[in-house]
Amino acid sequence: MNIFIAITGFTAWYIARDFHSLLRELWNENNQSKRSQQEIKRIAALDPLTGLYNRKHTELEFHKLAASENKLAVAFIDLDNFKPINDAYGHAYGDIALKILAERLTALLEDGELCCRFGGDEFVLILKYAEPEKCKTRYQVFLDQIAEEMQIELRTFKISASIGVAHYPAHAADFNELCRLADLAMYHSKASGRNTAVLYCPEWQDEHRKKLEMIQALRFAVENNELFLHYQPKYNLASLKINGVEALVRWQSKDFGLISPATFIPLAEETGLIDDIGLFVLKQACADCKDWIAQGYEMPVSVNLSAAQLSSGMLPDNVLTILTETGLAAHYLELEITESMLMQDQNAIDSQISTLSDQGISFAIDDFGTGYSNLHYLSRFKAATLKIDQSFIKNLSKSSQHYNLVEGIVVLAKTLGLTTVAEGVEDQNTLHILSTMDCDSVQGYLLSRPVSLDALYAQLQEKSVG
Repeated sequence: MNIFIAITGFTAWYIARDFHSLLRELWNENNQSKRSQQEIKRIAALDPLTGLYNRKHTELEFHKLAASENKLAVAFIDLDNFKPINDAYGHAYGDIALKILAERLTALLEDGELCCRFGGDEFVLILKYAEPEKCKTRYQVFLDQIAEEMQIELRTFKISASIGVAHYPAHAADFNELCRLADLAMYHSKASGRNTAVLYCPEWQDEHRKKLEMIQALRFAVENNELFLHYQPKYNLASLKINGVEALVRWQSKDFGLISPATFIPLAEETGLIDDIGLFVLKQACADCKDWIAQGYEMPVSVNLSAAQLSSGMLPDNVLTILTETGLAAHYLELEITESMLMQDQNAIDSQISTLSDQGISFAIDDFGTGYSNLHYLSRFKAATLKIDQSFIKNLSKSSQHYNLVEGIVVLAKTLGLTTVAEGVEDQNTLHILSTMDCDSVQGYLLSRPVSLDALYAQLQEKSVG
């Protein structure tokens, strides 16, 4: 019995020891699992590059902070000139720059405030509300810190930023909505010159909504023939007879009425609709030109090209197809491009222009004098006409500097065998001065505003083409 009791006791002790060891191991594993889960949660809450809170976790922290603060400011920061660093030196340099900026922003925060990497080169700050003047001063401190030089290896960089700000709860209560409004304010900051902070203005919401509605209406206009052309005559300065016309697109919207090109052309460029509008203008202008030639009015039509039409590489195919469809001879078509377009891919532009020039299509440089006015481009580019920008013509009789500039352009053009067209002629004195300079042609409100096709025919009947 003693032996049995001893064996039983030893067995119980052995089992208890193993059980205690197992419980200890389970307890350690449980603690380790908890620590792992906490680490996973911590990692999931952070941006892996900068160590800042990520967007999702910042939203959670914002609502916690909003529960204890009556007012907060959401500042959306976008770097103005960050992409060139990545393009020139690689993403490794860009990553280091973002880490440096994250440290600078974090160092400026007060207790309870948050800094978040929103994505890419964008940061969001959650700040405690302060009086407007103090806010203005503080945002300038952020801008100054961002703009401080940074050393990355042996190179020195300076980066500026644009800041947009929205207030909780004055502008919105939802974090994502506040970010959207601050982002909108940030774009206003960029539009106003960058490197500044702009507070969201509620009136922008109506503007933004109207812009969106207008974009939708413009899509409808392109598809449903709401666009039409007016023509502005060009006059031979010696005889004051019409020697050509410039096609100008107009939009009569069923929702917004007559829309200025200064309003809808930028929208078209922003949305990519400029390609479709450009093709419409080109096709309609060629068809109308074919009609007036058939009626005995031998004069060319000028059509403005957009940068998108040149950059697509499809310009020669599109133009030659339209000429074939409309039956218009190539020498009746003149295409106008601005000086800034010549700064794009030169080989691609030269190739397209050469193809069209070889077919008999002529080219004009529009708004000459406002861009680069580079003799290299003039010598390389197969232009037949220089159109002197109206900003110089309107001040011709008031500014000796503009007088000398316009006179120099006319002399330069004649030296290169180019014809000149002065835009924006609005008074007899300007017309007389241009005549003494031996400018070839003019256009402007003095002689004719842009007119409909029927009104153009009426003018042609009054004055013979010259």
